[in-house]
Amino acid sequence: MNLKKIPFHDNSIDAAVCLNVLEHIENDKRALKEIFRVMKGGGIVCFVVPYGKNLYDYYDESIFHKRRYGKKELAKKVCSAGFKVTYENYIGTVIYPAFAIKKHWNQLHGRRMSNEEKRRAFTKDQDTAKDSRLGHLLMGMEYLLAEKMHFPFGIRNVVLAEKR
Repeated sequence: MNLKKIPFHDNSIDAAVCLNVLEHIENDKRALKEIFRVMKGGGIVCFVVPYGKNLYDYYDESIFHKRRYGKKELAKKVCSAGFKVTYENYIGTVIYPAFAIKKHWNQLHGRRMSNEEKRRAFTKDQDTAKDSRLGHLLMGMEYLLAEKMHFPFGIRNVVLAEKR
C-alpha cells in the first residue's frame, strides 16, 4: 500500500504496524501524517526502523533504504505527526558494536567497489548473517534484559505511539 495515500477513511484504523517500512519512503513525514489521519482516537501504531544515521552503506542502498534514523529522530517525527509516543527502545544493542564496525568497513571499502562488487558483497553479507548461533544467543539475552531496561542504541529503533 502507498503510505503517502492510504486507501482508508479518516479515523478508521485501530492499530497499525510498520516494521522496516518508513526508511524506504522518500517523505516519511508525509507518510506519518497519513497514518495519523486513518488512525482512530486511542489507536496504537508500532514503528521499527534502522538506527544509526551515520552507518548508511552499500548494504542499505542495495535494499533501497532512503535513510537510517538518528537518536530520537523517529520519536520526534512521530510526535510532529500528532501521535503521543508511549514507548521507545532499541533492538540489537548487544551486537551493535560489531554491527557498527562492519557498517563503517562497508562505507570505507564500498567507495572503491563497482556496482557488481557491491552486489556480490551484499549477497555474501546476507548469507553470513542469516543464521548465526552466536547472534541468536546474544539476542535471546537481550530479549530478557529488555523487560527490565531501556537501551541507549541498537540496530533498530522501536517506537510505539497512540493517537489521542
